[in-house]
Amino acid sequence: QDNIGICGPQVGNSETAIISGNISTFRSDKVRDMAVDIETEFNGASTMLSETITNIEGDYTFPAMPMGGKYDIRPVSTRDYLNGVTTLDLVQIQQYILGLKQLDSPYDVIAADVNNDQNVSASDIVDLRRVILGYETEFTNNNSWRFVDKGYSFENISDPLNADFPEVYRIGELATDMHIDFVGIKVADVNGSVAVENVLAGGRSRTSVSTDEQYYTAGETVSVPVRMESSMDMIGFQFTVEYDASKLAFTGFESAGIELSAENLGTKRADEGVLTASWTDAFASTVENGQTLFVMNFIARSNGQLSESFDINSSVANAEVYDASYEVKDLSLTFDAFAITTDGFELKQNTPNPFADVTQIAFVLPEAGNATLTFFDVTGKMVKQLRGQYNKGLNTVTIGTDEISATGVVYYTLSTEKYTDTKRMVVLK
Repeated sequence: QDNIGICGPQVGNSETAIISGNISTFRSDKVRDMAVDIETEFNGASTMLSETITNIEGDYTFPAMPMGGKYDIRPVSTRDYLNGVTTLDLVQIQQYILGLKQLDSPYDVIAADVNNDQNVSASDIVDLRRVILGYETEFTNNNSWRFVDKGYSFENISDPLNADFPEVYRIGELATDMHIDFVGIKVADVNGSVAVENVLAGGRSRTSVSTDEQYYTAGETVSVPVRMESSMDMIGFQFTVEYDASKLAFTGFESAGIELSAENLGTKRADEGVLTASWTDAFASTVENGQTLFVMNFIARSNGQLSESFDINSSVANAEVYDASYEVKDLSLTFDAFAITTDGFELKQNTPNPFADVTQIAFVLPEAGNATLTFFDVTGKMVKQLRGQYNKGLNTVTIGTDEISATGVVYYTLSTEKYTDTKRMVVLK
């Protein structure tokens, strides 16, 4: 017993103090619903005494703690990895690595170190893209948030990763009430878009991509060209593709106006009818209105209509596109109307296909009249056009490879005053 306090403050005595604080981002956004632990050392091991959660203002308070004790205050979060994290962050990290862009603060540099190896490099881009595409649900060797004692000053703000910045606040001996603040860093969010109050961004402009409406039959190859519906200098996009897996089986893609590779497409859930896309260009690509970006290919498992079995949306990766000034635009899909062919109009598949010499294109007209057959490469550029007067019923046109200044996938469109239809062929040279 120490009835007159001669031994001074000790853990377990009647004297206590309150430990509280606040968590905000360096942009002063209050971080709510964040867990904060208080730990002490017991028999050489760290033991958690209590956990509290930040309120709507980012404030936290622990129950009164015995004075004289040693305590560690440690915020922690391993949830909501994709909150505030999009392909736009990936673009800006890529530009930072290439020296094309500086990040706003040392906290953003820490956020860019996605895999927590004290270096911002291409491996962080790979790690981040795998999470955006849905291959992984969390970052390699990193939590979803990191925290730095707000009272800490970086000696070199351009190189914070080589500093031993404190992510835990250590109290050597609690002697009075203490207020301890932290700066919250959302890992991979370098543009500050994290929704710390659980509200979604609103008021953004919108743009769209389009594709051709089409019917398909079982066993048929279904090519889906995706075209940009507005001109822009584009540095990136992301979206989710959902399709009816009972009707369509994904077989691959082809680049067109942009260079798309396997690393840009998430196929982990392709058997379920879900694909994710994340594409970036650090130097921006100029795309024109109506230009085909890429083509997605499927095999039809049963008869169907594309607009009823294919969509681009935000069910996994948010559907959005980014221009060269980092403006985020919501992205949606539209279908270009196709001609109703119930009265006999029909464009048939060319034979042979693929072809290396000549091929024949047959089509049926419900009445005699003018028709135009136009050929486009995968970028949407016209490579040949035929105009003529054709008979009612079946007509056949022969085309040679020497007449088409393109190789690989070529699209051909038959147009009359009332009808239009498009099909795909492969030219070998």
